[in-house]
Amino acid sequence: MLPVFSLGVALLVCQKLPFPILRESDPEALWNISAHEFFHAWNVKRIRPFVLGPFDYQHFNRTQSLWISEGMTDTYTTLTGIRAGFYDPETFYEVISGSIANWMSSPARPYAAPARMSWTAWDARDRNPRGTISYYTQGEVLGLALDLIIRHETGNQRSLDDVMRILMNEHGGEFLEKPGFQTEDFIRICNDVAGTDLYNFFEAHVFGTVRPDWGAWFAYAGLRYQEEEEIRPDLQLIASNSDEGPYIRMLDRGGVPEAAGLRQGDRVRSVNGQGVTTSGEVANALLRAGVGNRITMVVQRGADELTLQWDLPARTVLVISISEDPGADAGQLAIRRGFMTGGHGGGEGR
Repeated sequence: MLPVFSLGVALLVCQKLPFPILRESDPEALWNISAHEFFHAWNVKRIRPFVLGPFDYQHFNRTQSLWISEGMTDTYTTLTGIRAGFYDPETFYEVISGSIANWMSSPARPYAAPARMSWTAWDARDRNPRGTISYYTQGEVLGLALDLIIRHETGNQRSLDDVMRILMNEHGGEFLEKPGFQTEDFIRICNDVAGTDLYNFFEAHVFGTVRPDWGAWFAYAGLRYQEEEEIRPDLQLIASNSDEGPYIRMLDRGGVPEAAGLRQGDRVRSVNGQGVTTSGEVANALLRAGVGNRITMVVQRGADELTLQWDLPARTVLVISISEDPGADAGQLAIRRGFMTGGHGGGEGR
C-alpha cells in the first residue's frame, strides 16, 4: 500500500501547488513530480540515510547522502521520462544536458561538492559563502553517470537498478526495522555491482569538485557530448505575478539591479517606457534591451514611485548538447538501449 499511498499524496500536493506546469489543459504535466514522489516510496521511505530514521525533529539531521536520496530520485524521474514514453530521445538528451549545464556553469562548482551540499543543507550560505548548488541536480546526473559506468564495466549485464535493489534488501526494511545506510555502504555496493573499484569516482566527484568527464561516460552509450559558451543577458532578478501586477520576487545579492536601488517586493510598472502587466513581459522587455544597454525601470514601493536605471550585464552560459554517434558499435548501442529502457544484456563492456 505504501507506493500507492505515496503517489496519492504526491498528486494531492501537486493540486495545491501554483506551478504553471500543472494546468488542467496539460494533464501529462503531472508525470514528473508524480514519478519523483512515487520513487520516494522506496528511496527515502525505505532506503534512507542512517540519520533519517527515525527522524529527529529537535536537531539538524546531517548526512552526506542527500545527493543520493533526493538527487538519485531525480535520476529515476528523468529515466522514467524516456522509459515511459514521456520523452523522445532528443528531449531526453536535452533534459540531461540542461541539468549538467546548471551544475557545470555555476560559479560555486569549484567549491560545492555534492557531499558538502548534502551535509550543509541546513546551513545554506552561512557555511557556503561562495555559493551553493542543488544536490538534486548533482545527484540526478551523477546517478545517470553511475548507470552508464556500471553498464560499461559489466558489459551491460548490470546497472544502477541493481545497486538500488541491493540497498533495498540490505538497508530498506519495511516499517524501518533495518538500519539506514551510510555513504560508505552505497560506495561498497556500487563497487560490488560494477565489479571494480569506483572509489576514485566518488572521491573526485562526490567528496571533491573535480570536473566530471562527461564525454567519456556518454561515449559508453555511443553518445557525443559537446560544450560551447555563449554570452547572454544576465537579468539578476526574477519577477512573479500578483493581483497587483508583476513584482520582484528574487534579486541577486550584490548584483547590478540591486546596486541601482531595486529591492525585493518592488512592483514593476514599466521597463524602458513600456508598461508591463505580467512577469513574462518584464523578462521579455529586459531581454530585448540586450547586453550592455540601459534599463529604465519604474517601480512602486509602498506609496512611492521610483525610476531606476542600470546597464544590463552579461553572463557566460555553458551550452551542452548530447547527440547520437552514428559510428557507435554494437556494444555501445546495447548500453544505450539498456540506459534508455532499463534492459540488460548484449553489451561487450571494456
